[in-house]
Amino acid sequence: MNDKSFQVILLAALIYASFQLVGCSKDVEQKPVEQGAQGISFAVDAVESELSASSGAGRSTIKSTSTGNKPSLKLLQQEVYELKDQPFEVVASIYEENSSTAASSSSNEAKASIGASSAKTTMQNNRKYRVLLFDKDDKFITAMDGTVGVTTPSYAGANRNAKYKWKAYSYDTNADIFPAIPANPTQANFNLANTNVSGLLYASGEITTSNTVNDNNKVNILFKRQTAIIDVVFSGRGMFDKISALVGIANLPIYVAGNFDLKQGLYTSYGSVTNTSVVNTASTVSSKNDTIRTQTFYTINPSQAINSYGVSLSSLTFPTDRGIARTFSSKLNFNFTKSFTPQLGKRYKIIIDFLTTFRNVNNTGGDVDWAYHNLFYNDATKVYGFRHYNSNVYEKGVSAGGSNSGEYFNWKAAKPGNGQNTGVVDPCTLVYPAGRWRMPTTAEFNTIDKIPNGTTQDIRKSNARSADPVRYIDTRLGIGGFPPYDNDTNGLPMLMLGYRRAGSETIAEYNTRNGNPSYLYYWTSNQASVTNNANYFRITNNSSSGSTMSVSNNLNRVKTDGLNIRCVRNRSYVYQPNIN
Repeated sequence: MNDKSFQVILLAALIYASFQLVGCSKDVEQKPVEQGAQGISFAVDAVESELSASSGAGRSTIKSTSTGNKPSLKLLQQEVYELKDQPFEVVASIYEENSSTAASSSSNEAKASIGASSAKTTMQNNRKYRVLLFDKDDKFITAMDGTVGVTTPSYAGANRNAKYKWKAYSYDTNADIFPAIPANPTQANFNLANTNVSGLLYASGEITTSNTVNDNNKVNILFKRQTAIIDVVFSGRGMFDKISALVGIANLPIYVAGNFDLKQGLYTSYGSVTNTSVVNTASTVSSKNDTIRTQTFYTINPSQAINSYGVSLSSLTFPTDRGIARTFSSKLNFNFTKSFTPQLGKRYKIIIDFLTTFRNVNNTGGDVDWAYHNLFYNDATKVYGFRHYNSNVYEKGVSAGGSNSGEYFNWKAAKPGNGQNTGVVDPCTLVYPAGRWRMPTTAEFNTIDKIPNGTTQDIRKSNARSADPVRYIDTRLGIGGFPPYDNDTNGLPMLMLGYRRAGSETIAEYNTRNGNPSYLYYWTSNQASVTNNANYFRITNNSSSGSTMSVSNNLNRVKTDGLNIRCVRNRSYVYQPNIN
């Protein structure tokens, strides 16, 4: 063999060897690297849920692991109750809550398979959970208990490159899980006679250990709730304060007990239906610095529709801006007929939203729904609202001072106070629910102008009762009183508070003495010029009683004067709750 032939043979051998090496390397790369070694550990990753951030009375608060995604509300039914004998109206709604946040998954960790379209929420530390481990043939191996954020259960006797099955459950409480699972359990030991349905969480899955010695086997548990949750939410935000007390009954046919098979991961039987429950709500401080009250109910039967349901209240108490509790004892019934079938893992909300009502004025000047009292802003609670009482029981309002609270606003300023920018926002639109109210136009004040002076029904008359510290206009719209607002006025009283001078906190043209004139000023939504002046409405009263007064509309003055604002109902508003 000559040198040239040898070189050709050697080159061919090298090429062949290189192909073999590449092929072997490729086989190694394609071989799946499975988790596992000599032990398997279990930790809670999250709770798969379509639930909101608050889980209700007595349950853990579950914070979202993602940002920028809020549950959406699908309206099932809505009823508006205009209560003629009460100073409020009620919007009663039933919603199904849905989430648009997909559950994330890590490729190197084993998790329960629960559907890719569900949201993830974290589970609170110190919550107890239990893991049941089985071999590939469903033979029980062991039970292990863990505590979120404290102890992680693990099994040290796992074989390499072997399949294991696991089941995990929790009651979402800090209490130890009972009863214990014996070393040689029967099927009866895997049946939960569950009456603590409010917190039952469940997950299951498989893991195949790695063939690599000392490789870590980690299972991240993604729980799913085994209940449907129905929140009954009472909101006093539209009354501009918290609900301090309520008494009532929730008429909800729900299943609160059943038998859950841990091996199958489902309910095999249900207890009897519970039709009524006493409302025993817990206060929840919302992000708006006021208080709502929530009663949370749980049901476990995903095949049983709820056809007729509702809430009945026999007593309702609000505090007021005068520090006096006001209790309404007339029975209030809020009923629904829209059938729905609660699904496990989903949340439903019955929202009972109490809103201040309005007073309609319909005459030759127009047809307008007026707020019962002046717009008021509380800088401590950040709440825009109206005074609670339909009579003159206040001092001369509250000037802004350093707190930016009160009812003397620059034109379309975000807050009261002489230093606030003008033309920023219509502050009436910031009253809860946002957009339900707006500032009146100049033309809409014609409805007040057309209420005649006089001494009988449907008149405009000046009053200064001995108990009142400031004069006011008693715009009567009906016979008798309007309890529980006020026993002397069935109409639309307007306080004569004068105005705040531009650039200061000095109140001008405010007077309570007999024989001296007093004045009422309201901004309109119209402006006389883009830069300087806006339109306003004024009533001038020359005596402390009787009907001697003059009305001026379509006037204008500098926007930095502090005038009162009387909102009107926005009839094009579409109700949207906001109870976060």
